[in-house]
Amino acid sequence: MQIHNPTAMQPTHRRSDIQGLRAIAVLLVIIYHAGLPMPGGFAGVDVFFAISGFVITRMLMTELERGHGLNLKLFYLRRIRRLLPALATTSISTALIAVLANPIGTQITAAFTGIATSLFVANGYLYRSAPGYFSPGAEFNPMLHTWSLSVEEQFYFIFPLVLWLGWRAAGPAVPHHRRRWIAAALILTMLCLSFWISCEMSYRHPLLPGISAPAQFAFYSSPTRAWEFAAGALLALSNASLLRLPANAALAIGTGGLGLLAWSAFAIDANMPFPAWVAWVPVAATLMLLTGGSSGRNWITRALSTPAAIWIGDRSYGWYLWHWPFVVFARALFPQYASAMVIASALSIIPAWASYRFIETPIRSAKRASTGATLRLAAICIIGPILAFGGLWLANRAIVSSSGAVQVGAALQLHIDEVRRCEGSKALNPDVRPDCRWSAASTRGSVLLLGDSNAGHFTEPVIRAANAAGYDVSVATMAACPFVDLRIYGNGVSNEACQAFVASALTEIEKRRPNLIILATATDGYIEESSTTLGARPDSVPAHSASDKAGLWTVGLSSVLARMTRSAPVLVVHPIPRFRTWTLDSCAAYKVWFDPMACAGSTTRLEVDAWRQRAVRSERSAVTQNPGASTLELVDVLCPGSVCTVLKDGVWTFRDGAHLSVPGSLTLSDQFEAAIRKQARP
Repeated sequence: MQIHNPTAMQPTHRRSDIQGLRAIAVLLVIIYHAGLPMPGGFAGVDVFFAISGFVITRMLMTELERGHGLNLKLFYLRRIRRLLPALATTSISTALIAVLANPIGTQITAAFTGIATSLFVANGYLYRSAPGYFSPGAEFNPMLHTWSLSVEEQFYFIFPLVLWLGWRAAGPAVPHHRRRWIAAALILTMLCLSFWISCEMSYRHPLLPGISAPAQFAFYSSPTRAWEFAAGALLALSNASLLRLPANAALAIGTGGLGLLAWSAFAIDANMPFPAWVAWVPVAATLMLLTGGSSGRNWITRALSTPAAIWIGDRSYGWYLWHWPFVVFARALFPQYASAMVIASALSIIPAWASYRFIETPIRSAKRASTGATLRLAAICIIGPILAFGGLWLANRAIVSSSGAVQVGAALQLHIDEVRRCEGSKALNPDVRPDCRWSAASTRGSVLLLGDSNAGHFTEPVIRAANAAGYDVSVATMAACPFVDLRIYGNGVSNEACQAFVASALTEIEKRRPNLIILATATDGYIEESSTTLGARPDSVPAHSASDKAGLWTVGLSSVLARMTRSAPVLVVHPIPRFRTWTLDSCAAYKVWFDPMACAGSTTRLEVDAWRQRAVRSERSAVTQNPGASTLELVDVLCPGSVCTVLKDGVWTFRDGAHLSVPGSLTLSDQFEAAIRKQARP
């Protein structure tokens, strides 16, 4: 497989329209990350994957058909010079800036993601240790976007060997065009297998042992993304026949591809299982645009080959690297300004230009880059970022011990239901979860706290209040699981674990018959936020609009209240005020270090009431239909004036925009004790 031809692995003729397509891909991603209204912009990464499969296969096939074999040594040396210097520069710079500009709560995650990036396994680390790509909290990891680079680097390690095996399988006597078909058959098999696994896991079907979060595995992993590269590779293997397409046919295909790409940018969103079937839209659009440009020039190739498009395409790698850290730091430093992310995204072209001008181009085009020099460069580009991110980890250790960070840390401490893992119906069984039961000194019965994380953040005051009133307390919560008789869909997938929790908890309530059930849920979030859809039955069309969801909520809550009130009175706690653009753990480290009060957020009471209006009305309507149920309103305690703040008498009452801190929740103990004494069954 090794040869000594000095011309080996030289790039084939550069198609300027491909650079323009790269420009579109990077712009899609940047527009999406800047928070502008392009919900499917993240699919620009899929465009990059398909282009890579096409370009790399075309380059490798040129060498194979010249009879030289594959010089993998030169191939990997070229990849090192092309990718690592720019990545290392961005990584080291990001680690240094993150010491002050990154939220302290995500500095450790950023440090380990950066180290994993340097070792080409960021996608694996993010799958195992972080929330999903679209989850709250992920947006403050400045190295989150490097998952795609790790997928691409892993492709570069494996794919040349796959192509070579397919080429050699036929033997040297077989003509080149037949060997192409054999290689294509092998890659097609890989594509089908990868796509099948991708679809199954996107819909949360754990095909492989040890996969705890199949949807995240589908998004981040190389096996579930390989089909996108393979699609581009198959197009490259058929490129000779595509060159013979009539000009009108090529133009029609390219035009269709442009339309599909536009559709994917605006019709795909984070609520859809992804990659799954829908990822074929941007991938097919890319293949069609590549096909349309293979048969000569037309208006699409001319548009993609304009100087501006080529200029952006040439710098697309650097811009992709730099834009996301800029967005993260802007969000942490200027959370009150939505435009900050847009400005930061635009400004990130400056270091991208500098990277291309002074790092990427000189190193890539160096004529006397020996093997030893390239390997030394690789070592520097791997070890340097690892040391830099190790420094970020050490800096975080120092920052979290500062007085400001101690205050913030107290507000961010986990509620006791999280500490003791009181999740799901098993928490109701004292033999399985004895730590989820708190006994009064002289008991007169029991109180049960149920719901999602908005029930969990009431754990401390409910325990204090109920024990003071003479009741034992049991707690069972499940994050992102409202206690209603509805099907909950997140990212288009039904939350079956939530359905099981509600059903089993209702059965346990009928057995135990507590003196009072306290039910709390972030009803406002499920109704108002577009990321969640609700369905009455498995075969019903899920409701998307807030008004439709509010109507369903009344029915679903009334159903569980009717069943629960046969066993015990139920106290429904209305949603707390919500600070929709604020979260404490997103505050930049330098603010926490020097002036933690600068991390505070506020909203008006008018905004709070408007956001909660449908949720409160829906809950009251359900309670009205069930005489054994009552409500508890806490908004006047948490927001007594015209302006609601996250600080109350020097105490951080909120830990994020939708959850109380432990100290903040304890300020509600008197209200809970009064309600328990009034509503609990003697």
